[in-house]
Amino acid sequence: MTWITQFTTFDPQIQVALPKSNEVKQTSFNQVGPRYFETLQTNLLAGREFTDEDTDESRCIVNDLASKKIFNAAPSDALGQRVRVSFYNQINTECVVVGVVQSAKYADIHAPKSAILFLPITSVSIRYGGNTSNMVFLIRGEHEKEAEAAYLDVLAHIAPETGYSRFLPMQRQLNDALGKERLLSYMTMLFSGVALLLCGAATLSLLLMRVKLSIPEIAIRVALGATPLHAAGMVLREMVALIVIGTAVGGVSLRGVEYLSTYYLHFGKPIAMSDLLGAAGLLVAITLCAGGIPAIRAATLHPMKALCRDS
Repeated sequence: MTWITQFTTFDPQIQVALPKSNEVKQTSFNQVGPRYFETLQTNLLAGREFTDEDTDESRCIVNDLASKKIFNAAPSDALGQRVRVSFYNQINTECVVVGVVQSAKYADIHAPKSAILFLPITSVSIRYGGNTSNMVFLIRGEHEKEAEAAYLDVLAHIAPETGYSRFLPMQRQLNDALGKERLLSYMTMLFSGVALLLCGAATLSLLLMRVKLSIPEIAIRVALGATPLHAAGMVLREMVALIVIGTAVGGVSLRGVEYLSTYYLHFGKPIAMSDLLGAAGLLVAITLCAGGIPAIRAATLHPMKALCRDS
């Protein structure tokens, strides 16, 4: 059970201070029930979770960022530390840290990880439904419908007159929070594919035109005794220079694209090397086919035939 669910952008702040200090700090906070972190698969770094015996606000749990912010201590050193907490006129107490959990994205997936202090759900919380008349059950199961049916069965036995809202899968809530970024990602992939096709078509046209304009020079070189490969070397050297320059410019631009995708689209992993090599390989193949094959073929023709065909 929890007061605040993740990725809802609701981020209440609580005032915290050490018992013998006048320095007051603010940190995010939430009220949660037993096995909350186990349900969300949040790593417990030190101590324990809340249990059914934690029925008041004399105990609390912090994440590792809050441990550093409040106590300037490692997770294991924060255990047993006491902290004064105050939330308007609703919470004003002193609690002891019984657990430290790993930091994670919480209220807003677009914001960096923040320091959070967790208080147990009390009888007052259950009676009034948390600090904003809202309490949420979190259920982990393999199938959404089976988990919801199990909850409704228990609710019918315990409180048959209690209303309920339909369950919202956490994955769906995450997808909703990333809706704009996913749309931007799909549009980026679409336009990237179009740009790759246009780049390939432009490269093909450019090299075919360059080979056509170079046919007279290739024919003259062959007539003067040059080998076909040596005669076509002029076009081949231009192709190599084009590939090298394009690869260098593309590599530099890739760093900017990787930064933007990580910052705006929240991709945790860099651009896949297989995709990069595939795009580069396609452009290299187009370059070789468009420039190398026609140039070598023109160099193997009889000089007079090449000149007549060009005219």
